[in-house]
Amino acid sequence: MATDRDHSLRIGFGGTLFRHRPGIDGRRTAIDRMKDWFWAYKPDYFIPTSRCGLYLFQAIRHFKEKYPELADQLQVELWGNIDPENQRQVNAFGIQDIVTIEGYRERGASRAKLDACDALFLPLELAKEGYKPLLIPGKVFEYLQVGKPVLTIGQDSDAVDILQRSGIGIVHRPDDTEGIADSLRMLILQKQTLHQTFVPDQTYIAQFDFKNLSQQLDQIFEAL
Repeated sequence: MATDRDHSLRIGFGGTLFRHRPGIDGRRTAIDRMKDWFWAYKPDYFIPTSRCGLYLFQAIRHFKEKYPELADQLQVELWGNIDPENQRQVNAFGIQDIVTIEGYRERGASRAKLDACDALFLPLELAKEGYKPLLIPGKVFEYLQVGKPVLTIGQDSDAVDILQRSGIGIVHRPDDTEGIADSLRMLILQKQTLHQTFVPDQTYIAQFDFKNLSQQLDQIFEAL
């Protein structure tokens, strides 16, 4: 028998989520500072714990308070290598009815769960003031292949540029709690027409396909 939850908007994420406790995490040790002598991309430039669930959880709590009539129409499913602090934050914010956290899924099973979702969640690495994130996580290219709307929390970066140009990116800065909550509402209300609103630019996305990248590499070698 179908329930209201069966018709809810499903947002999924499969991968690694760090813990992020502002003012506590991010303090650097002597070992961390020693690594700076060997790493070209220095840890001081970015906030490694920013790929977390905290900013989304804060927005979900606000969404639940602002749009209580829609709260039972949202499901957020997180699975993979999820730091336990994320579950503690879900409990503290009182959003256990919306957010579920599970463990590791084999690659094929994880992809099947993503395909079954209506939208995807992507927390991007943040850089400290004055810097721009340099890394493009492999998750970006995986999501391009899924082709669903991607609720992205990040800042100006190449990864953000790719998602926006692809036609499926919904990007917010981590402190835009209000905007993220409103995007959750939009996704719920437009659930049946998301495939018309967020149309993947397949020509653009195709250039990131492994086969096409391999062909480009072959052409470079031929030219050399």
